[in-house]
Order: sequence, then C-alpha cells, then structure tokens
Amino acid sequence: PPHHVLIPAYDPTDMSRPRAYLRDSLDGSPVLINGKEEKYPLVPKENPDGTNKALVGLNALSRFKDLSGIVYAEGWKDALAAMAAGLPAVANSHGAGSWDDDWLAFFKGKTVWIVFDADETGVRCGRRHAERIAVVAHECRIVRLPYEVVPKHGKDLHDYIREDKHTKEEFYALLDGVELVKRPAGSEAKEVPAETSKQLPDDYPDTIAAQVLLDLSRPLKYNIRDGWTVYEG
Repeated sequence: PPHHVLIPAYDPTDMSRPRAYLRDSLDGSPVLINGKEEKYPLVPKENPDGTNKALVGLNALSRFKDLSGIVYAEGWKDALAAMAAGLPAVANSHGAGSWDDDWLAFFKGKTVWIVFDADETGVRCGRRHAERIAVVAHECRIVRLPYEVVPKHGKDLHDYIREDKHTKEEFYALLDGVELVKRPAGSEAKEVPAETSKQLPDDYPDTIAAQVLLDLSRPLKYNIRDGWTVYEG
C-alpha cells in the first residue's frame, strides 16, 4: 500500500492536540476513499462533537523569523507550497466555503494576505473571509494571483509556486497595490478572547507520538522536523 503522511490541523485556541489530520501520499498520488479521489481527506472525517474545522500550518509558524505578514490560503496544499517557498501560511482544513469564528483570535492584530483560487468560488469566499478577518486584523489584503478567473477549478497558490516556479520574492512583488479590505461599515472591532494554547510537556518524539496514538489509536511514526506523522495504509 502507498505510504501516507498525516498533516495536523489545529484549533488555534487549543494547540495541545490536532483537531483533525489531512492525509496525503508521499508520492503525490491522489488519496482515494472508496475508490474516489478525496480533495480534503480528513482523519477523522468528523469528530464525535461534530467539529473538525481547523487551520493547517499553525504548528509550523514558529520556524519563521518574519511573521509581519501571514498568508491565509484557500487549500492545505496551497499553504504547504507557500511554507516550502519560505512564506508563513495557514489554510482552512475544509476549503473555501468553511469558516469558524474561533479563528479570529489567531488573526487578531496580524497583517493577513488572503490568497484564494482564481475561480468564482475563490473570489467570492476569499472576500467573505477577508471581511471577517478585517474586523480584528491589523491589516487584511486580498492578493490576486496573475491568472484569469474562471468559473471552476481555477489556478491557485500551489500552481503559482510549484508548477509555475515563482519565488517568495515574486509573491511579495504581487503585494504592491493589492486591495486593502476595510472594516465593514457599521462594525466595531470585535472582542475576541486572547489566543491561548495548551502545550505538551516537551517536544520529544516519544511524547508527541504518544499523543498521536491517543488521538488516533493506530500505529504511527512521527517526524519531528516536519510535524508529519507517517503510517502505511
């Protein structure tokens, strides 16, 4: 069977354990569920309380020295490509249409660059997310990638970086003159709770692996460098 990685997605108000994992194959092949490709292969598919919306990339932000701006991408593959290029990034575990107000605590006071796909859903949902984030962020801007907007399946940040080979510096060049999203008229800065985290006692592989085993109850191997968990199946 192919080897897979489990990419953790966290609720920013509780970093003690992932809320869900996104499964991906090490060889880049599609993840199949019941014979069909799954765009957002979540593990577990749904938590007992019905909530597994989370942000991918939160656990990796500590690697970046410059957090003056953060990319909020549409998809988890976009966020991974951005981080590989040297851009601090997070993404929604469920895609363009999903949102959770609990995330506002993470975005509070930050400069956020919204980078959604170049299609009608990406444009519509990117603006909707931007207007929510703008209420609490220091600054929120919508970044348009240099692609034609199409009705469906538009090109994205992953294409921009991985397929078209653009660099971090070229992405920063896109920021000149990008749209600043103003706080919606009639709204006031929303009071959100301070960002809080629960941490494991240490970052030793055995400690983290034990927590992962507790989360999923299956044999796993943890990669401390990348924050990924590998298993066969």
